[in-house]
Amino acid sequence: MRYLSAALAPALLFPAMAPAQSVFDLGEVVFSAGLTPQEATRVGVTVDVITEEDLRKAGNIQLSDYLATLPGVSIAQAGPIGSTTTLRIRGLGGQYLRVFVNGINMNDMSSTQASFDFGALNTGSLSRVEILRGSQSAIYGSEAIGGVVNITTLQPPEELGTEGAIQLEAGRYGTATGTVQFGSRMDRATLAFSATRLVTDGFSAADENLGNTEADGHRSTTLAFTGTYDLTDTVTVGASLLQIDSFTEFDAGGGAGQDGAQTEEATRRGAR
Repeated sequence: MRYLSAALAPALLFPAMAPAQSVFDLGEVVFSAGLTPQEATRVGVTVDVITEEDLRKAGNIQLSDYLATLPGVSIAQAGPIGSTTTLRIRGLGGQYLRVFVNGINMNDMSSTQASFDFGALNTGSLSRVEILRGSQSAIYGSEAIGGVVNITTLQPPEELGTEGAIQLEAGRYGTATGTVQFGSRMDRATLAFSATRLVTDGFSAADENLGNTEADGHRSTTLAFTGTYDLTDTVTVGASLLQIDSFTEFDAGGGAGQDGAQTEEATRRGAR
C-alpha cells in the first residue's frame, strides 16, 4: 500500500502530465455475428457487409440480384421482378437461412419450410446488409444452419439534425420505383421512416415462342419505421415496424398456354 501511495502522489500533483487519450479507427464493425459490435477482422465467421453506397452503385432493384453476385450465394427466381425468389448460401436453401429486417425475424413460420421470399424486397429503403455464412444455430436457432441475412433499413443521421431524400427511377417493361426517406436525431431520441413503391408491367416467364405473351406484372409497397428514446443515460427503449404489401402475376409453367391470369397478393408485417 505504501508503494501504491508513493506512485500515485506525482500523478495527483501533476495531472497535466497524464497521457492524452488517443483516438483510433476500429475499421468495419459487424453486429450480427455475436449480437455485440465487433471488428470485422475479429469475427470468427465468414461475413459480407453491404452498405447503402454499394447498393446505389450497383443499381439493382431487387436485393436478391445483388446478393447473387456474392461468392457462395445463389438465387432461384420463378420469373420477373416480384416472382417467388429463394436464396441459397453454400448450397443450403431458404429453410436453412434466417432473415432479419431491423431485428425482426421475417421467416414465414406458417409454412412447412420456414423460409423468406425475397421477391418483393427491393433496395430502395435499405442501408446495410450483413451476410453470415455457415451455421449460426448457437445464436439464431435451428433454422440458421446455412447462415443469416441481417438487413437494416434507413437509419437516423449520425449527427444531431434531420435528413431526407426522394429517389425516382424508371426503366424497361413499364418499371418505375420511388422512395421517400426521413431521419432525425435529437438529444434523447431518434426517428427514421422510409416508404418505397415499385410498379412494373413485367414480361412472360413462360416461353413466348409458344404463344405465351401475357406479361407478369408486379406492384409492391414497403414501409419501415424505427425509433428510440433514452429514458436515462443507461436505459433506452425503441421500436421497429415493417410492412410489405405486394401483388404479383405469375405463370403456371413454361409450356404452351401456361401464362393464364394467376395472381398472388401478400402482406408481411413485423414489429419489435
